Amino acid sequence: MMIQPGALSPVPSYAAVPAQAVAAVLQRLTAVGSLQQPLDVAFRRLESEQPELAGFIAGELSELEQAEAQALGYFLFLLVFLAFDEAFRPRLRQLEGEDLDRALELLVADGEVRSQTCLAGSYSEDMLAVGQPALMDTIRGEIKAAAERVPEVDPILQALLVQVVALTSAVAP
Repeated sequence: MMIQPGALSPVPSYAAVPAQAVAAVLQRLTAVGSLQQPLDVAFRRLESEQPELAGFIAGELSELEQAEAQALGYFLFLLVFLAFDEAFRPRLRQLEGEDLDRALELLVADGEVRSQTCLAGSYSEDMLAVGQPALMDTIRGEIKAAAERVPEVDPILQALLVQVVALTSAVAP
């Protein structure tokens, strides 16, 4: 896969979520058998620690019509939050609404640059996958596994990209 330059900056190495953090979060979430209770606890923590992000996620989930899509989004949004928290808690600053707006603007600009300058398919998602491989591999795997039964995966993926860009920028060196 060739990644062409776009509007997104490369992920700094100090902000890349390690595979161990993703694995630890997945293990904790699935340890009890039912995901609902640990996800609900995580969402309450998110509301307390990252209220703007919690509002963004709640808004994105409310736009999804299918219960299965909402469940997939809920799981993935919280997985991303918990993975960043696991890896960077002391260095992860609280997001503001402007951070989420900026992440969305960067992704839109990146998509425009890539559509005009890239000969082959080079996507913002690919750029993030280079800098956040463990996180994006997990997201892609879950989305691919759910794609047949959950047709609303594109809006979930787009919102996850906003979340990943915003949280990546919130990690201090």
